[in-house]
Amino acid sequence: MFETKYKEACENMKLSDSFKTGLVNMMKKESKKAVPKKRLILATITAVILVSTSVVFATNYATNGQLFKNVLSGFGYDPQTTKSSMTVAAETTGAPTATPAATVTPTTTPTTTPTAAVTPTVTPTVKPSVTPTVTPKATAAPTPKETTAATAAPSGRVAPSVNAVAGSNSVTVTWNKISSPDLVGYKVVASVNCATPKYSENGYYAWITDLNATCCTINNGDGYNSGDVGTFTGGTPYYFSVTAIYGSEWQKIAGNAIQVTMPGAAAATPAPVLDPEGTYPAVTLNAPVMSGTVASLTWSRTTDTTGFQYYKVVVSTTNSTPAYPGDGYVYYTQNPDELAYPHDLGTPEIPTTYYISITSVYLVNEAYHYNAGNVQSVVLP
Repeated sequence: MFETKYKEACENMKLSDSFKTGLVNMMKKESKKAVPKKRLILATITAVILVSTSVVFATNYATNGQLFKNVLSGFGYDPQTTKSSMTVAAETTGAPTATPAATVTPTTTPTTTPTAAVTPTVTPTVKPSVTPTVTPKATAAPTPKETTAATAAPSGRVAPSVNAVAGSNSVTVTWNKISSPDLVGYKVVASVNCATPKYSENGYYAWITDLNATCCTINNGDGYNSGDVGTFTGGTPYYFSVTAIYGSEWQKIAGNAIQVTMPGAAAATPAPVLDPEGTYPAVTLNAPVMSGTVASLTWSRTTDTTGFQYYKVVVSTTNSTPAYPGDGYVYYTQNPDELAYPHDLGTPEIPTTYYISITSVYLVNEAYHYNAGNVQSVVLP
C-alpha cells in the first residue's frame, strides 16, 4: 500500500524513472528501521503536502489551466481584463512586437539524506509571458507646401540695338524697331561718366512713345533731365543708349551704349541776369535826446530802397567812427520806415564817451553793401 501511494505520487510529480526507483527503494529500506515518532509525523506531513501539490498541478494541467483561473477569479483577479489592459497600454505607447519567451522546463534535482526523508522540490511549469502585438498607427504623409513659381518675363522683350552718329552740330541716336505687344516706349539716355547708362539711374533726354520711331537727334546745347549731363556741350564725349520700357509694370531693358563726342563749339554760358544796381545811400543820425541813461535815437529814411536789408544801430566806446559789421550792433530793423530806437547806455563808473551811428545794409545780385552814416556822441555820467 505504501509502495503504491509513493509510486502514484511520483507519477503525478512527473519524475524520471531512475529517480522514482531510487526513491521507492530508499523508502523500503527506511521503512524496515525503527523510526522515531517525531520523524514519522514530519515525513507523513511532507508526503501529504507533496501529494496534494502534485494533485493540484496535475488537475490544472489536465484542465488547461482552468483550475488556477477559477482560484484567481475568487481573489478578484481577471486574466482577460488584465490582458486587455495590457493590449490597450501597448497600443497607446506604441511598443514594438515582442517574440514570446521559450517555455522553461525546470530540472528537479533530488536531495539525498541518509537519515531523513527526501523532500523533492517541485517547480511549476512557467508559461511564457505574452506581449501583445502592436500594430503601428498609420502616419499621414506631410502635405507639401504650396509654392509660387517666379513669373517669367513674357517673350519678345528684348534690349534695343543702339548706334550713334555725330552730325555737324548734333548727335543722332538710332536703334532697331522692336515688335512686341508689351512695348510701351523708349527712353533715350546719355552720360558723361557712366559707360552703361540706362533709365532711370542716369536720367533721360527724351521719352518716345511712337513705337515706330527708331532715331532721336540731340543738338549741341540741349538740356538733359537729371543724370550728370546738364547741358550737351560741343567737344565733350558722351555715352549714348536707349532703354526699352515694357508692360504695365514698366520693365526696363537697357540697350548697348555708344560713345560719341558732341560736335561744334562749346555752348556759350549765358550771362547772368543782374538786378539793377542801387545807390546804397547812408542815413543821417540826429542828436540823441537823453533821459537819464537812455538815449532816444532817430535817423532819416534811406533815399533808395533798392536791395534794402537793415538799419543797424552801432554803439562803441573805443572807436570814434563805429560801423557794422566791424563794431557789431545793438539793434536792427528790416523796415525802412522804422526810424527811432531808445537805447539804455547804462551807468559807467567813470566818465565815458559813447559813439553812435547807423549803418544801412543792402543786398543786390548776391552782394552785400554796407554804408555807415554820421556819428553822434554822448558822455556819461
